[in-house]
Parts: sequence; C-alpha cells; structure tokens
Amino acid sequence: MSDYWLKKAKKRVIQAEQIGLDAVILMLLLYEETLESINRKIISFYAKNSNSSGLVFEEISSLLGGVEKEKFVKGIQSKTREVGLNVYDVYDPARINRLTRLEALREEVFWETMAIVPILIRYQREAYEKVIKKSYLTGRKDIAKYLGKSVPQMSTNDRIIKTLLRENWQGGNFYSRTWANNSVLSARVQNALPKIVSKGLISGASQEKMQRQIREEFDISKNAAERLVRTETNYFQNQAELQGYKDEGIEEYRYEAVMDNRTSEICTELNGQVFEVSKAQAGENYPPMHPNCRSTTVVILPNELVKE
Repeated sequence: MSDYWLKKAKKRVIQAEQIGLDAVILMLLLYEETLESINRKIISFYAKNSNSSGLVFEEISSLLGGVEKEKFVKGIQSKTREVGLNVYDVYDPARINRLTRLEALREEVFWETMAIVPILIRYQREAYEKVIKKSYLTGRKDIAKYLGKSVPQMSTNDRIIKTLLRENWQGGNFYSRTWANNSVLSARVQNALPKIVSKGLISGASQEKMQRQIREEFDISKNAAERLVRTETNYFQNQAELQGYKDEGIEEYRYEAVMDNRTSEICTELNGQVFEVSKAQAGENYPPMHPNCRSTTVVILPNELVKE
C-alpha cells in the first residue's frame, strides 16, 4: 500500500476531527449557559421556599399564585417557541392552575434543556456540512491528481449533503440522536428534582447540593453529546469519501484503523482488510464501527504505483 494514500487519508481525518471539535466547544458552552440558567432558578426557588432550616414543605407544595402563573407561562412560552410550539399546545390552562411551585420548577427545567436542541442541531449540521464538503472534494481531487487526470472544478451536490445528513444508520440519524440525548437529560433532571427536594426537606440539604447533583446529570449528557459528535463526524467524513470513491469509479478500499492501546477489537480485526466499494456498510465493514471510532479507509487501485 502506498504511503501516499494513508498520508492523505490521515490529513482528511485530522481536518474533520478539528471541525467536529469546534462544534463540540460551542455545544459545551451552550450546556454550561443552560446549567447556569437552571442554577439561577434553583437559587430563586430556595429564596422563596425556605427558612433557616431549609426548604419548607408547605411552601414548595403550594399552588402557583396569579403573578407566579403569569411569570411561569411567559417563561415557558419563550422556551416552547424555540422548538416551534405554543405554551398552550403543551399545557391546558386547567393544568397550569393545578401546578405547585415544585412542579413548576420541574417544568421550567425540562424546557430549559429541550429548548437548546435546535441550537445543538444547528451547530452540528453546520459542522457536518463542512466535513462532507471537504472530505468529498479533497478525496476526489487526490484520486484525480494521483492518476494524472486533470482536476476539474468540482462542487459538492447539495442533494448529497442533504441525503447524508438525513441518512439513518444504527437506528437513527444525528437529528434523532440529539433529541434523544436531551430527552434523557430532561427526564433525568426532572426525576432527580423531587428526590433532591425530599432529601432536602428531611436533612436540610443546601441549594449547593441540589446544584451539584443537577450538574452531575448535565455532565453525563455532555459526555454523550461529545461522543455523538465524534462518532457522527467520523461517519460523515467516511461517507463523503465513499461517495467520492463511487464517483471516481474506485472499486475497492482498504480498512485503516488507528493502531494503539485504545484500538477496539473489531477495528484491529478489520485493519488492512480489503473490501468492495459497492458492498461498503458502516458498522459492518466500513467506519465507524462503534462510538468514538477513529478508523478510516484508503483506495485500492489496480496495479497501483508507489507514489511519494
């Protein structure tokens, strides 16, 4: 195998990973901003519903008053708009009238976490579009240059980008996985709040402890989001190159794993194996094979010459 192809492939991988990392940084900042907003709500909740001994049951279980209801509806409306909904699409007025202060806090926290999903998706979509364009164009140009062909002015067909972004693999696409990740976060935080508050009523746990436990839930979701972006970046980079192989008439590719102490068993097994382009399947014989996969592929040409 020519070092030429491996060097080119590694360069494209590094470029794609950097684009993905830039998106991760934006996403983590957004998670932190959301956590700060939730912390402010927790501080306000404690200020209104506690005394020197801690939270007061009668206060947290009391129904929202008139001003509180107006503030609740206004705050929720600003969040539901972010996901294309009206507050009364979600809440019947009679339900709002029955909300206690603790239940209202749970609902506010839920919408804080769900309202950021469209922004998380936008950050990812913009990154993946860049990955697809760069990987597709540079991959095709590298092949053409190697074969001594004139390198035409090429552009990435928008249809290719849209198709890849919406393509399902391993049970979904990045849109559905982002919604699912934040839905899990929302559910975990919502479920944690009553437990935390109950402990606070019994033991006088501080708002700092509540904030710390909420952060722990956020950290789990942030790690999942990072893993998602790394895996999706690998997927889109490799899928864009696969499309380039097809458009350049390449018939075979070689699987290339990053060989170190973190390499998975499946990637170790596939490393160096040659497959037909027409039979390439992500998760079977084409990367990514698993979450956080770092593998890529290189083209195989008939009678390939060594080119430095």
